Amino acid sequence: FTAETAGTLDRLKAEALIASTRANEGDAKAAGNWFKAANDTLLDMRNPIDQLAALPVLARHYYAANDLATAEELLGWSRHGLLSIPPSDRRDDIVESVAASYAALGLIDEAALTTRYFFTGALERDLRLARLAREAAERGQFLPAQGLVSLIDSGAQRSATRARMSLIARFQGQVELAD
Repeated sequence: FTAETAGTLDRLKAEALIASTRANEGDAKAAGNWFKAANDTLLDMRNPIDQLAALPVLARHYYAANDLATAEELLGWSRHGLLSIPPSDRRDDIVESVAASYAALGLIDEAALTTRYFFTGALERDLRLARLAREAAERGQFLPAQGLVSLIDSGAQRSATRARMSLIARFQGQVELAD
């Protein structure tokens, strides 16, 4: 990251947050203006990888503003763009962000498919699926989280994730969901 691109991504995050907040407050005009500003910031980014990193952020805010169609479209573009990037830590971070965004939108199947496609190493894939399952449980999405757990190949990792989900359920007062 250069200071300029990091600032641009930070600006996009702030603009998108303000846009989704205004949408939830019922101020459609202000929300539209802020989303336009966030989209302009996205287009002003010079590095296509930074743009890919920004898409899941923008998608989550469109979803928070009750625009699921745009959020899904942005995540689809992001996943498609990731196909052209060679494996790297940066790509892995973006893939994880895309998968987490799919999960946050309730699109658990897409989150699992994205994770399984881009992370082919068994241990790495299992760890990332476990993280997605825990995050889904933290959002109260226990049934989708259990589906993600079922995709984990390692018995030890699967058991550890179930135990963590059980603790989350107890903490949230949903004792009937705890194992």
